[in-house]
Amino acid sequence: MQPEEYENTGWLSYFSRHKTTYTAADIHKISNELNNVRKNLTATQYAYGELSSELKALRSLHEQRLSEEYERASAAVNSKSSGGSKSTEKRLTQQSDDIKYLKNELAGCRNELVKQINALKVNVSEASKKKLKTGQLPTGASLNIESRIMALEAQLDQLMGENRDRINGLEGRLNQLEQQHECECSHALKKLEASTSRKFQEMSNMIVELQRKLDSSETKLDEQIRNQSMSQDAIYEELDQRMDVFASKLRELHARIAHMGLRDDIGSTFV
Repeated sequence: MQPEEYENTGWLSYFSRHKTTYTAADIHKISNELNNVRKNLTATQYAYGELSSELKALRSLHEQRLSEEYERASAAVNSKSSGGSKSTEKRLTQQSDDIKYLKNELAGCRNELVKQINALKVNVSEASKKKLKTGQLPTGASLNIESRIMALEAQLDQLMGENRDRINGLEGRLNQLEQQHECECSHALKKLEASTSRKFQEMSNMIVELQRKLDSSETKLDEQIRNQSMSQDAIYEELDQRMDVFASKLRELHARIAHMGLRDDIGSTFV
């Protein structure tokens, strides 16, 4: 292998195998290679730092998205449940108002009929008393009035019975709607609780999995940085040893050149 081919594999390897003496150019190449090693280590550490930051940001973003998704799902369920509840409550309120109105109307009709019957009874009673005082017997008109009173009382009893049945039916329907509404609300609440528990469990599982991956990545990062540091320390130690050898060789070479009375600028490369 030619010296130029060591540009990509490392000059230290070439020097350790093929050289015993070193020139200023050799020292310069070794220094450049050491600087490149330092730059690579710094870049690697920076890249791993960026990766760790990105992983943390990803976890935070994922948690935020899960939280937003849960809030949207919960809002949708609440909106749907609220819409159904409002509709049912509106129907129940309407039914209750109808029953109250019917009861009031029935009470008004009954009171009015009772007043009319009482008035007729008073009139008949007064007319009968007057005729008895004069010695007259009841006429067909008074008997007709009494018949009307009896008919009105029968009509009142019939009306009360019909409306009582209607009110009882409406009250039964109202109770049925209330029970149905309560059942629907209970079912919707249980469904929401189950959905909430499931969403929370899924979120917890995803966070745990993401944390596990992040911890694994951080462990690998720490291991790689530790290995890089160990390699860097080993390179520095080897370079220090070789630099000592280089310096010794150069001093020896400088002494020989000085002894021979020659001048060379190689000595100026070391202090």
